[in-house]
Amino acid sequence: MLTALSKLIRIDIAPRIFLRKNIGNCKLLSRFLVDYNQIDELPKSIGQLSELTVLGIKYNCLSELPVTICNCEQLTELNIEGNHITQLPENLLCHLKDSVSVVLSRNDFNSFPIGDKTQYKNVKENLLCHLKDSVSVVLSRNDFNSFPIGDKTQYKNVKHFRLDYNRLEIFEAVQLSENTQLTTLNLCNNNIITLDFTGIETLKHLVELDLSYNQIGHLPDSIGELVSLEILDLTSNRLELIFSIFCLSEGIETLKHLVELDLSYNQIGHLPDSIGELVSLEILDLTSNRLEGLPNRIGELVRLVQLELESNQIKSIPLNIGQLCQLQTLNLDVNKLSRLPSTIGNLNNLRKLRVKDNLLQRLPPEIGKLQNLTHLYLSNNKPLDLLPIELGMLPSLRFLGIDGCSLKQMPVDITKNGSASVIKIRYFMFEKIVYDESKAGKQLLHSSLLVVR
Repeated sequence: MLTALSKLIRIDIAPRIFLRKNIGNCKLLSRFLVDYNQIDELPKSIGQLSELTVLGIKYNCLSELPVTICNCEQLTELNIEGNHITQLPENLLCHLKDSVSVVLSRNDFNSFPIGDKTQYKNVKENLLCHLKDSVSVVLSRNDFNSFPIGDKTQYKNVKHFRLDYNRLEIFEAVQLSENTQLTTLNLCNNNIITLDFTGIETLKHLVELDLSYNQIGHLPDSIGELVSLEILDLTSNRLELIFSIFCLSEGIETLKHLVELDLSYNQIGHLPDSIGELVSLEILDLTSNRLEGLPNRIGELVRLVQLELESNQIKSIPLNIGQLCQLQTLNLDVNKLSRLPSTIGNLNNLRKLRVKDNLLQRLPPEIGKLQNLTHLYLSNNKPLDLLPIELGMLPSLRFLGIDGCSLKQMPVDITKNGSASVIKIRYFMFEKIVYDESKAGKQLLHSSLLVVR
């Protein structure tokens, strides 16, 4: 049948269809897509497809590619993701044209798939080495236990590099020292213990660095040399005791363009004052660390929009927190706070304030100045037995969580003046959701019911 289809230019095969060995008779075939089948072998005749430009064989059962595939000199896109391939045919890419996209993710590579290193000189997107312009290297979800290098110049023009979900234990920046174009480097979900940032200063255009879910215990000072870095993710590492003090490397202070910094799920017990140098920071996540307080210079992060401090051991918040005029979300859940500073009322753009599971005794009356506050979480503050009447001045409040507190009575002024609000009160095993007597909205307060006995 395929012998008669000599003018066929595209094949898109549905799941569970088997390939015929004479596929090579389709001389004009340019796109061959056989994704999500159970193909365990490609016919050697595929090498006769001289016009083939796109070959998609992802998520099959291949353990190797036929050597004849090297004859497909017009190939511009090759996707073999989700197979069981351990190595590529030698010099597979040496005859390929410019603008080639090759995806090798989710295979069984455990060493760098190279032959003659010149084979990669024309590859454009999603491969490995010595690549041309606009390159994205994708080696995710393989079995690399060391950085896959040949000649380090092979990465010279790579812009996006992904080696996430492998078994790397060491990252040496010198392996990318010839790269001046790299903008994104993703090394998350490896076993990296050691960061050697020697030569990191050459990565002048690096914008995003993801080192999350590793075992990193120390952040080199030279990280400050990544002058263009905007996103740094160090979630779930082991940043820990240095000279008997939990601290973050002072080298971070020079990251003037950093917009997002995620240090959640580490063991950091102290933030240096130099955190105030991160003048472009908009998102700071320190969830699940060992912080007992914040540096005074935290108030200098005037562009901060989101501050996550849940699950620490913070006992007090500095007064200059009120300088964070752009802050919209402040999460202080699960700490040891007994009070909030009066300056919290200066956070004009604050929309969500979370202070669950603390030791609050009173709220400052200045909280009534938060005109844009929509959600206030106060649950499980056992000492809290009275709310300030200024809560009734919050025109935007939609949710107020106070279950697990020791409130004996709700001030009438709150129920009278609060608008568009819901108060959720758990008393023993009951929960009441009560509405305003005017019923002018979906979730309003009802003053006659808001008494917890």
